Amino acid sequence: MTKPKRTPSANSMRLLKALGYLPWDVEKVIPGTYKKRDLWNFVDIIAGHPVHGLLLVQATSDSNISARVRKVEGIDEALEFPILRSLLAHDVKVQVWGWSLRGPLKNKKTWHLRRIAFKELDGAIYTNQIGRAEEAEGLKELTG
Repeated sequence: MTKPKRTPSANSMRLLKALGYLPWDVEKVIPGTYKKRDLWNFVDIIAGHPVHGLLLVQATSDSNISARVRKVEGIDEALEFPILRSLLAHDVKVQVWGWSLRGPLKNKKTWHLRRIAFKELDGAIYTNQIGRAEEAEGLKELTG
């Protein structure tokens, strides 16, 4: 019997809990459809931490990370409201998390995470990839 497939949101929730965040899944399923709706069209998870503050996560597969980054970058224009700029100006962290299973053929695969963070500087929105060191402990729990 095979294990049920874990979703990027489920992996993100588990890791956030392991890192000491209090996460809340704000992605909703539209009744009568298989479609999901994100908060402000880009937030899957809101997570609070007593030291690190508020974090908003768009969870996806690693192969879709560039499309989700473009989606978040264009959200202010799509909503006709500067929500991303407002969040970043108030020190709310906004990130896209891309998950993938990796490993040698016929061997146990492990979850890998790539994170892209958004920053506002001099009126422009920038992205940068975040290092993997801080989530290494949490990732160990996800491989089981």
